[in-house]
Amino acid sequence: MAKQRELEARIAALAPPPVETTPPPPLAGYSAKNFFLRSTNDWYVLMLKGRINVDSYNFLNRPSDPPPGIVANSPSDPRQALKNVTFVRRARVGIAGTIAHHVDFRVEGEFATVPAAGQYATLTDGSVVINYTPLIEFEIGQFYTPFTLENPTSENYADFMEKSTPVRFVVPSSREDGAMLFGALPWNTVRYWVGLFDGDGQNFKNLDDQAAVIGRAIVAPLAFMPKHPTWVEYVWLGGSGWWQRSENLGGPAGPSITGATFGDISPVTTQAGFGLFNSNYANGINAAGDPIRSHLAQNGTTSKYAFELNVPVFDRFGFRAEYVHQTLDLLEYEDVNPGNGNLTRTLGSSGQLSGYGWYTELYAWIGGPVNVDRPGLYQPPHWRGYETPPPPNWAIMLAAKYEHLAFDVSGFPGTTNASGALVADPAVGHYALDTLELGGSFWVTRHSRFMANYLYNYLGAGDPAEAAPMEKKNIFFKQGEQELLFRFAVSL
Repeated sequence: MAKQRELEARIAALAPPPVETTPPPPLAGYSAKNFFLRSTNDWYVLMLKGRINVDSYNFLNRPSDPPPGIVANSPSDPRQALKNVTFVRRARVGIAGTIAHHVDFRVEGEFATVPAAGQYATLTDGSVVINYTPLIEFEIGQFYTPFTLENPTSENYADFMEKSTPVRFVVPSSREDGAMLFGALPWNTVRYWVGLFDGDGQNFKNLDDQAAVIGRAIVAPLAFMPKHPTWVEYVWLGGSGWWQRSENLGGPAGPSITGATFGDISPVTTQAGFGLFNSNYANGINAAGDPIRSHLAQNGTTSKYAFELNVPVFDRFGFRAEYVHQTLDLLEYEDVNPGNGNLTRTLGSSGQLSGYGWYTELYAWIGGPVNVDRPGLYQPPHWRGYETPPPPNWAIMLAAKYEHLAFDVSGFPGTTNASGALVADPAVGHYALDTLELGGSFWVTRHSRFMANYLYNYLGAGDPAEAAPMEKKNIFFKQGEQELLFRFAVSL
């Protein structure tokens, strides 16, 4: 028996040691940033996408009574946009994926629009990316316009509930239809985006057979250093440009004497939607005594440019700033009801909107990290193989921002009021908005957070004699308007 045991021991010693095997990565689950479903060889990968933002808007100094002679809650009550409200700001469902390792796509639909009666579904993102090398990639479809730092930042990870007024002034529709080349040099020293777009806004086909050339580039000077920490690749300065010719964008639109028509330039509002400037407005009477509703649409040259600075420090603190400028050639359209029920539209005069804006922001993180996406760098997700996700972390992000916007509308002649007197066009003149904003986000994980924003908006800075009649009629002209906003957000 002893010899038998000795022999068995020798045979066991000659046997190869057991091989430790690593279990294969899962075919479905969560990987670092995305919920996924994949084939065994990663040739086909799907990623679930979606979000829900439930917002609460509170106007802290809304006047208790309408102006004298105005019926409360009537269409002429200027407090209409100052109603405390809780609503679904965004409700999106989508899917993204990577095919054959080199073709990325994303499609996402929106089922909530604005706090108004009647919500509907519309396309937000729908694009395809050809991705063989980070040096140059190609994207086509509807996606974030590559203009400014803030605009191509996903709302899931923006520091505040809405993007700044200066950025929304130059990019009123955050997405465009078009095609774009983009890429990054080694160590992200230089990144670029340039493309041809319809230039007429989200979910609008080209209105005039003219294209917009839009581009952006950023340089990270500290990334040229050898053996640098990763965070310095996100210390950058850069610029954006936009050039476009437009031809009679308001021409195909049907006339309206009550509200906006497609082709009208976008209004300018505070984050909670209180209006500073509107591109459709009552504008006196014509020779027959019929009330005129004017509409302003692009006709001629559009030129925009922007500069940006992004300075994170050790991923815990940071500073951002941007300057934007735009000039729009405009045409005024005069819509009237001659009394027979058939609305008519006639061409008016040419004019121009020109202005600039800027903001500065400071921010700090407490806790975390929560693995949020970097600002200004959004693109459809690309599958890079399964990564074991870290345990979820909580974090608090605090931010303070100051914004300034100033612009002028010029060139449109005066009109005749109901008394027969010649008066200035209500839109012509100077506009200004200054905003102090404080914000905080409590991140439960990368995919969920609670936000609170406080805004103090001051309308009409500068010489009141230069202010447009439209601005002077604002109930908060030369006063402060205060907003307290909250958001519960979940995103995939």
